[in-house]
Amino acid sequence: MMASLDALERVPPQAIEAEQAVLGAMLLEREAIVKAEELLTAEMFYREAHRVLFSAILGLYRQREPADLYTVGNLLNRREQLPVVGGTLYLTTIMENTIAAGVTHYAR
Repeated sequence: MMASLDALERVPPQAIEAEQAVLGAMLLEREAIVKAEELLTAEMFYREAHRVLFSAILGLYRQREPADLYTVGNLLNRREQLPVVGGTLYLTTIMENTIAAGVTHYAR
């Protein structure tokens, strides 16, 4: 029992659904990017795929480029990181399952 408890203690806090909601909102609405940038850094995301995606979205935003499904997908594809985030299907899925208005709630 003790070994199992030790393994559980090493897992950092995570909220995968909240991460997906934030990222989906960022892909849907520019204002969500602004809100997320104020509250989060890439290192705060539990999943590597989410860290990569967050950084890509912010990078486009900071360059004053659109950060939507198409542009983010193209950027990740050029960097050969699209498979790391789960491909276009994953990007589409998190967008479809997101309400942009909740970004502040989920970011916190």
